[in-house]
Amino acid sequence: MIMSIQGQTLTVDVPVTFRVSIACPAGTEAEIRAAAQGLARVAVEHLAHVGAAQIDAFNEVNRLHPHGQGRVQSVSASVQAAG
Repeated sequence: MIMSIQGQTLTVDVPVTFRVSIACPAGTEAEIRAAAQGLARVAVEHLAHVGAAQIDAFNEVNRLHPHGQGRVQSVSASVQAAG
């Protein structure tokens, strides 16, 4: 994990793997792979987005059932190019 601190805010990069299963239409193997990779990338970009309401709900649960001190302020994600 990579961490950086600025004032009272600590930012932690947490590596995550999404495994996406896609039911594909008929086609050649190359067409199926290309379509599935494109759809998987868009799905992960959408599913990785966390809004303010989800952050607030997490913070409330953490207040009632603490997993650690502090409050989550923001969450962002980016999809890395396959390589």
